[in-house]
Amino acid sequence: MPKPTLGYIQNLRLATLVLVIAHHAGQTYGPTGGDWPVFHPRQAEWLGTFFSVNAGFFMALFFLIAGYFTAGALRRDGPLRLVARRAVRLGPPALLVGFLLVPAFFYITGDAPVSFPEWYGATYIGDWQVTFAHTWFLIHLLVYTAGVACLAPWLRPDPAPFAWSGKVTAGLLILLILVTGITWLVRQSYPIDRWVTLAFVLPMEPAHLPQYLAAFGLGVWGGRVRLFETMPTRAGLAWLSLGLAAAVVRYAIDLLPATGSETAATLGAWRRMLWPLWETVICFGLCLGLPVLFRTWLAPCPRLIGRLADVTLTAYVIHVFALVPLQGALLASELSPSLLFVIVTSAGSAVTFAVALGWAALTGRVGQWAQRRPSAASA
Repeated sequence: MPKPTLGYIQNLRLATLVLVIAHHAGQTYGPTGGDWPVFHPRQAEWLGTFFSVNAGFFMALFFLIAGYFTAGALRRDGPLRLVARRAVRLGPPALLVGFLLVPAFFYITGDAPVSFPEWYGATYIGDWQVTFAHTWFLIHLLVYTAGVACLAPWLRPDPAPFAWSGKVTAGLLILLILVTGITWLVRQSYPIDRWVTLAFVLPMEPAHLPQYLAAFGLGVWGGRVRLFETMPTRAGLAWLSLGLAAAVVRYAIDLLPATGSETAATLGAWRRMLWPLWETVICFGLCLGLPVLFRTWLAPCPRLIGRLADVTLTAYVIHVFALVPLQGALLASELSPSLLFVIVTSAGSAVTFAVALGWAALTGRVGQWAQRRPSAASA
């Protein structure tokens, strides 16, 4: 019997990364609630809903996939080696962004009257303006991995054989309700797009933290019981339909014109009250349904897709630094913001993956050269 592969998960991870690139490409052209270096004078209002729906699931999907593979890595490597491997893989990119790339960008685009070393030491480090930007995801993933490693002694090495049943569906629905309730409580104090930094180095958006933790934990459990491989197609597509329906309704409500200030205020109040539930339904529906969709119809992993999937970490780290110059260069364009969004997404994806593939080829050649070079002892 041929050994099953998870090529469809590579395809899904790659598609999710392209969605991340599109999300950040649109920051310049839509009503984002967050910070971004470049803003176009004209805005495409529909991108506001695009941001909201994306934020409801796409980073949670990354955590779900990461958790799924964490389970296998824990079984294979053990807790200490797992954390060490993740630290070596995830730590340097986050440190590179936080302590070199971001401050260099700040200095170049700012108007500091002193030299870069002086500004870096006195202001960026001295006043602790260190920003890890989008690599917050890598730091969270490292922390969550350490948490799983700490729980390893209490995890059964070989979980009981898994079979999908009504109890599993009921458990997932209960988890969905719990995450909704916790999210609603958190957002009373921390609305969407309000970020805090824990212990100087752990940036987080509390509004989405319950979903991220639940997705990673669900991924770890799913990896232990082989959820992606064993989940029935019908069940997966049912969850996918639920998530897509919630997303479509969100688009429909946001794009419907509200007549009168009272109607607009009423709609706004309902949205704020129901959005935690709505978003969690989108999150669970798409996170559970998309792996089954890709497994069923998008499983083949062509060679090019496989190569791109191999450099997703590098592409994630560098994509912002490919997008911002493109957005700045097109700032004076007379094209519509929607068309600019498409152009920047396409060009930014191409540049990002070209650089990532080039870096992988370069480091691969350097590694081969180092292996072939005779050691001092044998010289």
